[in-house]
Amino acid sequence: MASILVIDDDEALRLLLREMLEADGHQVREAANGREGLAFYRAQPADLVITDILMPEQDGMEVILELTREFLDARVIAMTGASGEQNFLSVAKLFGARHILEKPFGADQIRRINDEEGIKWLFSFLSADKLKSYCLYEAANAEAIRIAAKRLS
Repeated sequence: MASILVIDDDEALRLLLREMLEADGHQVREAANGREGLAFYRAQPADLVITDILMPEQDGMEVILELTREFLDARVIAMTGASGEQNFLSVAKLFGARHILEKPFGADQIRRINDEEGIKWLFSFLSADKLKSYCLYEAANAEAIRIAAKRLS
């Protein structure tokens, strides 16, 4: 399975993504900010990077730009939960993100990205049940997230 680096300053989201991805056999590493994520990637490149855009220390835009300049084969998904910030996602795509997602994202968006790029293996780790759990994340508090994550395992 794939090695995946999740870069997000939201610890609860990283936990949920980690549990979802590891349950499907992927190796997951986490970074709390862009600077840490770049250091992890440079030390050991991942098959896929999922990064938030708005983060402290080094934001996702800088991460995408540096990754795609240094590593031509870097596969990056950019995501943001900032409302009304579709412009951030458009710029992330220009900087080299292969896919962009606005949080919360649903199964239909995953399928659209999958169809557009023709790389079904990339999203095979996200089942409909797990996506429903992710959507719960956006609407629930931290305790509800922990409960949903335990149900996935």
